Amino acid sequence: MQSFTRLFLLSFIGAVSLRTGNGQDSKIPFTIDRETTHITGPVGEDGSIDYIEALSLRQREGVTPENNSVVMFRRAFGNRDLSQNVAVEYYKQLGIDVPPDEGDYLIGINEYARSLDWSEVPVVDGLNGEQVVIDQHGEAESRPWTQDEFPLIARWIDLNEKPLMLAIQGSLRPKYFSPLLPNNGLVIGILLPDVQNIREIVRLLTARAMLKLGKRNAEGAWHDVMACHRIARLVAQGPTLIEMLSGIATEARACKCDNQITNGFLTAERALRFSQELRVLGDVPGCASKIDVAERYMYLDVVENAALQRIDPQQLVNEPQPSDEKATTVPTIFQQAINLELVDWDLVLRMGNEEFDRAAKIARLPTRLERQSELARLNADLEQMQKDAAQLDSATLLGGKTVVSRKLGKMMIGMMLPAVMRIAYEAEDRNLMRQELSHCAFALAAWRADCGEYPEQLGHLAPEYLQHIPIDIYTGQPLIYRRSDFGYLLYGVGPNLKDNDGFTFGEGTDTDDLVVRSAGEDQRIGEAARSAKEGN
Repeated sequence: MQSFTRLFLLSFIGAVSLRTGNGQDSKIPFTIDRETTHITGPVGEDGSIDYIEALSLRQREGVTPENNSVVMFRRAFGNRDLSQNVAVEYYKQLGIDVPPDEGDYLIGINEYARSLDWSEVPVVDGLNGEQVVIDQHGEAESRPWTQDEFPLIARWIDLNEKPLMLAIQGSLRPKYFSPLLPNNGLVIGILLPDVQNIREIVRLLTARAMLKLGKRNAEGAWHDVMACHRIARLVAQGPTLIEMLSGIATEARACKCDNQITNGFLTAERALRFSQELRVLGDVPGCASKIDVAERYMYLDVVENAALQRIDPQQLVNEPQPSDEKATTVPTIFQQAINLELVDWDLVLRMGNEEFDRAAKIARLPTRLERQSELARLNADLEQMQKDAAQLDSATLLGGKTVVSRKLGKMMIGMMLPAVMRIAYEAEDRNLMRQELSHCAFALAAWRADCGEYPEQLGHLAPEYLQHIPIDIYTGQPLIYRRSDFGYLLYGVGPNLKDNDGFTFGEGTDTDDLVVRSAGEDQRIGEAARSAKEGN
């Protein structure tokens, strides 16, 4: 049997047919309490837990149309990615009127590229069409630039002046409540219509920041980059790991811009002020609370709906249909177990809660080394669960209710404790390291402004320019700092635990150092990376 993954469940979620509470037996086949369903309400008409409403109530707490950033974001991008059948409910939950379909709304980069008359645009580096705009944007958000260099990107930014103004206003609000729109009734199927549009806003802001930096307008550039830092933290307030990962991706873009700003013409006062303004924001919300609540609810919700026979077992199990119609499949065994009342759903629910408790506890451990050690044990146990679940066959039914229930519990845990969770742990660690490196970069810029050169040792920055000298989160050892004729290079070794000599993602084979560096070092390493690629 193939592996059970939540990604597979997501792939068919649109096809799941859920029944309403009408016609259900008055007695549900599981107990509602802290150990099983984790929460005791709200409940639906049939007495089962309404996990979507429970999650929505948590997210709406303390939110008003006046303090919700999503209200301003929606004024920036209108009804994009909202179908007519969900728009009314979406805006009702936001507490505002449905905006008109036509307006001065966000124009995404692909939409903009498709609108251009390419017969009037010269071929650039052998490319034309949309790819020119995409490639130029990638360059424009990575370094200072001018309108003469990338006129297409400059025009795109100008066309989005009003949406950007509204988005920045939204970034100043403290709350992020994006209505949870159910897709056929399951938590795992909730729609996230705002994430992609916010990503477009961030792409515009980072490009505009680098345009301002190209004009030697450091304050203007920082204004846009700080908006990105705030947006990262707002989006990551969302309940899901996907929203956390989106927030971290935004923070990564903003941190790259931080590094470019520190390579400019900052005074010591300005560099330290920028660092302090960033520090006041705090960290991007991490994955512990997402695992503890929304990801847990996804598991419990699927189990609950399986118990109520609202989900076809064939849709739960990633197993191809056999060529022999008489062959017994895992979904068939699953359904037989349900029909014969051989499933102790309380046990299946408790098993899941135990593993989600464990996963959330790992996320809260204070150091990466501790987290990695416990995560390795969790991964090994999950792999064993999947192997055990793969042995679900007709003979299992003869083992009795406890044996059957444990098999099904292992199967569903293996499916619902997702690969994306492991990605989230890694992303959170990278993000924490990037934030520390940004503060170091600002401190180094302040030192250079005062002393005319970079310090010989990183430790010289403390405590006047930097309260404490961070360590490499991956090794527990000091960060690697080098001063050279080109400026400076500062980095941690990254997830592969190898010193890649300051080369980061995309600059070599399997290079993943987390880096900040001066403009001179950036140019040196960039040229070395290009030479290596050409040599291959």
